[in-house]
Amino acid sequence: MTARCRARTRTRNAARSARNKCTNGAAASPRGPLPLDEADERFPGHERKYANLPDAALPRTESLEDCIARMLPYWQMRIETALMAGRKPLVVAHGNSIRGIVKHLDDIPDDEIPGLEIPTGVPLVYDFDEALRPTGSRYLNRS
Repeated sequence: MTARCRARTRTRNAARSARNKCTNGAAASPRGPLPLDEADERFPGHERKYANLPDAALPRTESLEDCIARMLPYWQMRIETALMAGRKPLVVAHGNSIRGIVKHLDDIPDDEIPGLEIPTGVPLVYDFDEALRPTGSRYLNRS
């Protein structure tokens, strides 16, 4: 194996390791994963849809706290309104948004949230009282 090939292999392994660290709880921590470097292929500045945004407006990372701050107004304006009207909204979102909703509803402390396992693709149903306080939750079985 040539030196260049070994260097590429080390670089790929380092990138995989960084992705694994992110998926193993860094994004779920209150501080979030390390910010992306502009050279990273996942950096949003490489996408055409962000071409007109100033560099400072491009997100380089998102913590759970950031995700909750982005999600909570929508939850309060749309989902709570629907629940108060007697409707049963279906909320479908990516993992950290769901984690933020569960953290908010169940009042989970920051130090416990990284260990919270939320299965992918398994509906989580909440029951609420008249004041929209959760009275219980359960996962639906797939059978």
